[in-house]
Amino acid sequence: MVVDTISDFLVSNNYTKKFIAIDYGLKHIGMAISDPSNIISVPYGTFTETLLFEKIIEIITIENVHGVVIGKPYHLDGSLSEMVNKVEIFAKKLEKIISCPILFIDERLSSKPYKSRKNSENTNIHEKSACLIPELAIKFKKSKKRILGKKTKNIFNLFLEPSTRTTISFELAAKNLGYNSVNINFEKSSLSKGETFNDTMDTLMSMKPDALVIRDKNNFSPMNIAKKSNVPVINAGDGTNEHPTQALLDYCVIKEIFKKKKIKIGICGDIKHSRVAHSNIKLLSKMGYQIHIIAPTYFLNRNELIKINDKIKFHKNLNYLEKLDVLMMLRVQKERIPKGAKNMMKSFKKEFCLQNNHLLNKPYLMHPGPVNRNIEISDEVLDNYPKSLILKQVEMGVYLRMACLHYILK
Repeated sequence: MVVDTISDFLVSNNYTKKFIAIDYGLKHIGMAISDPSNIISVPYGTFTETLLFEKIIEIITIENVHGVVIGKPYHLDGSLSEMVNKVEIFAKKLEKIISCPILFIDERLSSKPYKSRKNSENTNIHEKSACLIPELAIKFKKSKKRILGKKTKNIFNLFLEPSTRTTISFELAAKNLGYNSVNINFEKSSLSKGETFNDTMDTLMSMKPDALVIRDKNNFSPMNIAKKSNVPVINAGDGTNEHPTQALLDYCVIKEIFKKKKIKIGICGDIKHSRVAHSNIKLLSKMGYQIHIIAPTYFLNRNELIKINDKIKFHKNLNYLEKLDVLMMLRVQKERIPKGAKNMMKSFKKEFCLQNNHLLNKPYLMHPGPVNRNIEISDEVLDNYPKSLILKQVEMGVYLRMACLHYILK
């Protein structure tokens, strides 16, 4: 019989019995054997469909197997692949010749080793995570039920740069899941007394948190921490490098509106110093969107962007743009710009501050915040533009970070 949920499958399986995992491919079908206590199934072999039926019956008898899990093929954007019909027909045939339960699972869940998901993957965006986490975030947003974890978890939030939206959203996310949130900032930490960063990390990790959320001015510090620890590390922004959860929540907001439509997205402003821009360009390119970059040469490293996506279209100003579906403005990173660059700021304000006349095609407007009023966006646009998604981004931040914590701690 085909069961509907993992819990139904495990109940019928008494939570402890072995099961067969099936990966239905174009030419061959892969099979592995596992049990609920294993992290990764042990590969058994690849077969044609006819031989596989015989092999499954043989293994059920010899290995005392009590269930079959079949991967249901999805595309990265969450749509079902053309292989689904074949897989469902295969399951119906199998159901007629075996008596143990059969469960379909999202194939994207099963192809990444657990340790990698727990560590390095959370400092950058892996393609499968980039689909599963936003889907979970949108489900959390739609659900009126409070989602509580089965066990109490301790989440350490270490923010070594200023933050309002990210700090509060991670704290709310943890509390909404029933977890403890411990906030640590520079002024109240031993770092302000001269303790080294590595010694502070060793101290925090010795307290055995279930996850560490970190924002730091130094590029790659979350990744370096993750390499040295078994504790899941979530990058809440590292220098000019990356801000993965911001990109994921931006993708969530876009996905809610446009569903699976592949749209044109403009990203405008200080691309060079913006970790938000770097993560968004990588993620949105992976998702098949057409990316338009609008920036002055002094805020742009064109060659680096072409390495990420050689189909990016570049524009020197906000005038005469192709019709964009979304325009994402960026904060000018004043703290990362040379102190003697006043002329640069004046020039940017004059040429790139968003005005109503730039919005004649009525794109949706996004900005990661905080906004430097009348430098990136004029007061008139910020306060009155009807298709602004800026506060929607803030709202989605809580659900997206709930999804991140739930994903790595489940």
